Amino acid sequence: MRKQAHLNADSLPIIQAWDRDYYCPPESPAPPIPLPPLTLGTVFQALSRLFKSLYGITLRPVELLPGEAWHSDVKKLEVVDETDGLLGWIYTDLFARRNKSSGAAHYTVRCSRRTDDDDEAGDLLPVENDRQLTELSRDFEAGGRHRFPSGVFQLPVVVLMTEFSPPPTPSLRPAVLEWHDVLTLFHEMGHAMHCMSPVHLNHVMS
Repeated sequence: MRKQAHLNADSLPIIQAWDRDYYCPPESPAPPIPLPPLTLGTVFQALSRLFKSLYGITLRPVELLPGEAWHSDVKKLEVVDETDGLLGWIYTDLFARRNKSSGAAHYTVRCSRRTDDDDEAGDLLPVENDRQLTELSRDFEAGGRHRFPSGVFQLPVVVLMTEFSPPPTPSLRPAVLEWHDVLTLFHEMGHAMHCMSPVHLNHVMS
């Protein structure tokens, strides 16, 4: 019927294989109930409440240090467990802009892994003669570790990128997401949360 209307045909035309995507594009499902405007803050608050209810985990916005982010749109979140404390960090880069990669994706910058069984002495042996470099490496690694009941783990760093439409006046009006944007954000946050401590989360989320 869509092809018939498009061609202004008197009868139903033949549907070819290549017609399907043109006349029947995928359509995002509508929300099950009427919803208020879904601002970015509202959606992240909902995600945090959901994670707290399921896993005892909350998302906390934190200030960025000078030079820490690659663009002013980037925001940083701490992933915090109510028992074990800090689990890792998520950097969000959510708005479309010129020269930014398209689509939605999640990137693991640093994975979560156990470190108390590392052979640190052996790993640093080639640079032991450069004590300053060795100390710099140890200090950097120590800053991103946390002791859990099962051992010491490297805290993960994750980047979550989307290309949502930015608000016309960010200082006056918050960004409002379409329903398909909300679905995208929930999907990508699922990937991001899987990168948090494998001991604490992955056995629960599997």
